[in-house]
Amino acid sequence: MIEQIGLPTQWDFGHHQTNILMVVAGYGHFVVPIYWEMLDNNSGNSSCQHRIDLLSLCIDLIGAQRIGLVIGDREFVGQRWFSYLKNKTIPFIMRLPKHHKIHRCDGRIQTVEALGLIENKSLTMNDCMVDGVVGNVWVRLTEDGDYLFLFGTVQAKFMGQLYRKRWGIEACSLRRSDSEYER
Repeated sequence: MIEQIGLPTQWDFGHHQTNILMVVAGYGHFVVPIYWEMLDNNSGNSSCQHRIDLLSLCIDLIGAQRIGLVIGDREFVGQRWFSYLKNKTIPFIMRLPKHHKIHRCDGRIQTVEALGLIENKSLTMNDCMVDGVVGNVWVRLTEDGDYLFLFGTVQAKFMGQLYRKRWGIEACSLRRSDSEYER
């Protein structure tokens, strides 16, 4: 079983921005790129359809049941993408920009800024709707005043620790060319 699949993008190569849509697979501390595409979109994000097509290729090769977790950063958001992952029963955690609204079970609609968070203390919420999809939320106000806002289908209490695995994915991408890539 593949423990995690990550989708890192946009790297600086010298003075040129390169946008790569990549699928990397990891198990434990072992992470390896299994497929990637160079995107020709002026350093913009990949489209939802592009991500779906890419993950569909992986599913065709290994099967959805062998994917333990898909992890993505703030550019991998949206109702269509989240719905695709849920419909394929692929567990996921995505980091969201702070402006995304959380629709709570009690009817409240809030942004993370309105939650009154205490620095470095996480808050978890189950069965919330974000971008039209029901899932779980894990959020923390960091020391630098930014929000780590995670949404997905895994248990909320584990999201923070599972999301940290994304840095193994980033490190894999950085190791491809030592110092030639700067994040």
